[in-house]
Amino acid sequence: MVGALLVTASACGKKDAPRPEPSFTGRWDYLSVTTFVYNSTGTVASQYTQTFPLQNGRHSVLAVTPTTLQYFLPDGTAFLTPTPYTRAGATLTADGFWTSNPSSTAITQLTDAELTIRHEYQRSSGRLAEEEHYARRNP
Repeated sequence: MVGALLVTASACGKKDAPRPEPSFTGRWDYLSVTTFVYNSTGTVASQYTQTFPLQNGRHSVLAVTPTTLQYFLPDGTAFLTPTPYTRAGATLTADGFWTSNPSSTAITQLTDAELTIRHEYQRSSGRLAEEEHYARRNP
């Protein structure tokens, strides 16, 4: 009986090792973008989502290597040339990759299956944010 209590007590105190972060690199299907428009008090005044339907059974793709980002159209044609990026925690920097020149870009969700990238913009008309939603493409 004492042995069973010791085993139970030691099993309860054991901590699981933290799971490593899923890989950012890979090919990601571009599913949708949600746009948030803020009013002068910083409250969301409007929000809308644009989904990207399949074209011939495929989505546009964000291809991420350890050093570059590149978009491909659904037919596989490269949309942009590979662009170098840096990542510091959740913050992404890729000069000229996002043509709308966000003031900040960050990964807000990264799992084995899903990726969300949020862009913040400060415009003369106010603040705007966009969240791009992706699903990992299986080879």
